[in-house]
Amino acid sequence: MLLELGPVAGEEVQRWSRTLRRIVIELRNDPCELEGIATDDLLSSWTRLVDRWPDSVTEPASFRWSESIDSELAEYLLHGLERCLCSPTVGNLVTDQEIAETAGFTMHLIDALVTGLVAEDRQCEHYADRLRSALDNHGLTRTGS
Repeated sequence: MLLELGPVAGEEVQRWSRTLRRIVIELRNDPCELEGIATDDLLSSWTRLVDRWPDSVTEPASFRWSESIDSELAEYLLHGLERCLCSPTVGNLVTDQEIAETAGFTMHLIDALVTGLVAEDRQCEHYADRLRSALDNHGLTRTGS
């Protein structure tokens, strides 16, 4: 499937990537209730995806990126992201400011993954709404600092 990101501000992508990398390190050290979910495979898959984004992401200019990824990998990433974002462990690892700064790109990324999967005739149109609702219920889309 084709995963297309952007246009979004490079600063948003940089903040999201930095937060993801920190959370990955924390979960590798102690996955808590995410043991069996935040596996080395899942964490490495997310890290490899972010590593493929161009270095230009550090510039404030508009960020665009697209690449073909395996549909099963996309579903795996979405499922893992949902479980991790809605976990108490990850909730304790992020500040209100980080949530406010990364929520927009998180939803952009979720929507891009779902859009790519739908284009591959995967039956997951409801997934973005379900994720958005779950994130709202766990306070992960709150705004403000």
